Amino acid sequence: PPHVRAELGAALVELGDARGVEALRRVLTGLRSEARSYAVELVRDVDARALLPELVRLSQRPRGVDPLTLVDALARFAPSSPEARAALQGLGRHEGPVGDAARRASEPAPITEPTSP
Repeated sequence: PPHVRAELGAALVELGDARGVEALRRVLTGLRSEARSYAVELVRDVDARALLPELVRLSQRPRGVDPLTLVDALARFAPSSPEARAALQGLGRHEGPVGDAARRASEPAPITEPTSP
C-alpha cells in the first residue's frame, strides 16, 4: 500500500539508502493519491531534498495533496532553494488559508539584533 511504501521510503532515506527516494517518489507521482499528503510530510521530516522537483510540480497541480501540508513542506526547503520559494510564491496567489500560509512562508526571515546579557 502507498502509505507503507512512503514509510519505508522515509526510513531508507534516513539510513542514506537511495532506494528510499525512489519509493517516496512513486507515492508522490503515483495514480493513487490517498497517501500523497503523508508522503509530502515525510519528505519534509526526513529532509529529502532530492524530491523537491516533485513538490514543486505538486504546487502547480496539487493532485490529492493537502495544500497546507504542501506549503509546510516547501517552507522547509525555501531558505536554501529558489525553486521552493518560487513554488510558495505561486501558492501565495491563492485566496484563503493556503495563500496566507504560503505568503508567510515565502517572506524572508526577519533580521534580529543579538541581545546583550
